[in-house]
Amino acid sequence: MFEDVFLPIAIVGIIFGSFMIVAVTFIKAMAGKKGDQRGALSEEDTENILTIMDGLQRMEKRVESIETILSDHHHAQD
Repeated sequence: MFEDVFLPIAIVGIIFGSFMIVAVTFIKAMAGKKGDQRGALSEEDTENILTIMDGLQRMEKRVESIETILSDHHHAQD
């Protein structure tokens, strides 16, 4: 019973965590390729990072919504 609710939540969390790892890796790679500028990011790189962060924040809200739906569904079954 406990696993029925938290397994989907764990899966969504793993997926979200994976996206965060990809985003951090991308940010570090972009900063690293600018070695001659001491890690400074160009304006385009900064805009790309902000776009990624915005997408991740929206995804986090969706994950929270899915968690709420799953929790409500579980409580309705009890």
